[in-house]
Amino acid sequence: MRLIIENKSGYLNDYYFQTLCLLYYPGEKFPKNDSGEINSAFFYLDKKENENGIHWLAKVKLSAGEKSSEAFFTTENYKLVIECGDEFFATLALGKAFLQAGRELFGFSLPWGYITGLRPVKRAKNYLEKGYDDKTVKRMFTDDYDVAGNKAELAISTARLEMKMLEKIGHNVCGLYISIPFCPTRCEYCSFVSYSNAKLFKLIPDYIEKLKLDLLRTSKIIKELDFTLGTIYIGGGTPSILNCEQLDGLLGEIEKDFDLSGLLEYSFEAGRPDTISVDNLRIIKSHGVG
Repeated sequence: MRLIIENKSGYLNDYYFQTLCLLYYPGEKFPKNDSGEINSAFFYLDKKENENGIHWLAKVKLSAGEKSSEAFFTTENYKLVIECGDEFFATLALGKAFLQAGRELFGFSLPWGYITGLRPVKRAKNYLEKGYDDKTVKRMFTDDYDVAGNKAELAISTARLEMKMLEKIGHNVCGLYISIPFCPTRCEYCSFVSYSNAKLFKLIPDYIEKLKLDLLRTSKIIKELDFTLGTIYIGGGTPSILNCEQLDGLLGEIEKDFDLSGLLEYSFEAGRPDTISVDNLRIIKSHGVG
């Protein structure tokens, strides 16, 4: 994809412009030699000052093949729902111009607006913790971020649940992460350390046995420190790659070594449909995961 940036604002780096593009152009690359690219995006962002004060000006032109659209947005006379700094104004001007151009070109709106990077729930939680009520936070999401109403409500309700759970976590509560670094194949988006070579799968039985020893040592440390285990997350990799016997043995070891009476969350990552079966789901459920 061809990307042209004229950023005179003093805020936002090139990476931000790229992540914004990916909202409407998923999977696009941004090569240095872009002469053969059929899709393009032009961004102009500047800070202006007049008798009304400082405001931000954004222009965006998007193209997809032979079709194109452009949009303009200024923050002059724009009233934020919640007052924020200059960088947010720059982001808002750019985001709204981008969404307007994208809607015109592609014919649909993005349910999460122009939010990139920081997760929506964390944004909602930040504002709720500052004392803003649900109605105000929702209005900020829908008005300033252009998020759909149902998505704004989802972010706020999830943040409320998270805050309620975090209230129960004291200074002596710890979490346990258990890694199963093996996958059937490597997903394109993956940045985790994992092994997808079938020849390495023969290491899994030995890995599980070593992992059990590590779990036992870790449980002793938790007891010595007088900590309470609050969360367990089994991830990877792809934990559901384990066969039923391995899975039952691992979860049984966790039950044997740790006091699970104080658990607030017990999660098992099973994101690959090709590794999920009725049998392994039954085993996971039988050990109280979820």
